[in-house]
Amino acid sequence: PIANHDEEARQSYVQNLRTILGRTLAPGNKTVWEKSVGPAFVKQHGREPETSEEVQAVMTKDRRYQMWSAMQRSSQEMLWDSVIDSVERQLPDMIDKAQPTNAPAGGSLTLDANLETPDYLTGHDIHLQPGCYHADYADGDVAAGAIYDRGLFVYSMGYTGLKSDFTGTSNLNLFKTMFPDAKPKRILDMGCAMGNSTLPWAEEFPEAEVYGIDVGPSLLRYGHARAENLEIRAHFSQQNAEHTNFEDNSFDAVVSHWLMHETHFDAVSKIFAETRRMQSRGRH
Repeated sequence: PIANHDEEARQSYVQNLRTILGRTLAPGNKTVWEKSVGPAFVKQHGREPETSEEVQAVMTKDRRYQMWSAMQRSSQEMLWDSVIDSVERQLPDMIDKAQPTNAPAGGSLTLDANLETPDYLTGHDIHLQPGCYHADYADGDVAAGAIYDRGLFVYSMGYTGLKSDFTGTSNLNLFKTMFPDAKPKRILDMGCAMGNSTLPWAEEFPEAEVYGIDVGPSLLRYGHARAENLEIRAHFSQQNAEHTNFEDNSFDAVVSHWLMHETHFDAVSKIFAETRRMQSRGRH
């Protein structure tokens, strides 16, 4: 989505507000703990706190922390408001451009209308993104992907780079350091979102078959169109990382970037078991 003048101004405002909250005000929480809340806890209990829950219980009662926390949440809501206007204004055109028939790079998109979205995603809007990542409101909808794309840039204050590929590139560089001679032929990115972290793998290993899975159809439509527009071949499919339709030992490398950040504890063991099932023995 391309922001007009006023939309760009609002997004810049939110980005700068988040910078102030993160770099100037957030460190004050440590000062509040060290100078006030922490000593009060020790005086009351005769010991230092033993768990993060004990710290949270007393910090959330502090008025200075409450103010910072409220501003942080408000800035998050403002972020999506500033981005959604751009997306809604251009959504029909983006849906038209994202048709899967437009695939000059040779990638693919496979959706599953019967896939059930896990309740740990449907129960609340992660990061307050309206509709969360799985929202799908129109035929050929790409709104969730477009909102996530621009929202991620504003949310991260630009550190993810112009292509929002910082995390994928960092993970890839670590992989290359750990396995300098590896030349994987089949790579799977679990929880790929719009594919921003998937594509660095496809660029690094152009001869490989690179796959990305996620539960959100709008994310995947947008990610597929985005990859094709960037002329990078990747295959996207709508699947739950807890149980996929890929065969045993079918990938040389199975990676993820933000998957655990958005996943319930109960699903983690299933995802790791599925990873081991798909990953060829002796590979990565």
